[in-house]
Amino acid sequence: FYRACRQVKPDAWLFGEVINTAEIQASYAGRLDGALDFLLNRALRETFAFREWDLGQFEAFLAAHEAYFPPPTGFSRPSFVDNHDMNRIRFAAGGDLGRVRQAALALFSLAGPPILYYGTETGLSQE
Repeated sequence: FYRACRQVKPDAWLFGEVINTAEIQASYAGRLDGALDFLLNRALRETFAFREWDLGQFEAFLAAHEAYFPPPTGFSRPSFVDNHDMNRIRFAAGGDLGRVRQAALALFSLAGPPILYYGTETGLSQE
């Protein structure tokens, strides 16, 4: 698929949803240009939405995660706080817009391209 797409459009950017470990994500290098960063998604949600992680745990995750995928690997990991397949960030944060803003601030402050799924920008909840 990757080779066929590159033959038709050499500058195409192909990424996938790889929800497994960092090792499995990295195994797609050369077959995809990147994968959605579900590992960072979990860390953002655990820290800012659910408040299960403190900032020390979040920082430790980030240090290990970025060390595993050091730049420039050529493998992009777009980050996000929610999508259409999970509870939206506002719902996960119990409707607390301050926590949603903190998650968004982190999302846009970290390395890698951020992705906003339709509705996240307006604070869409479960309704």
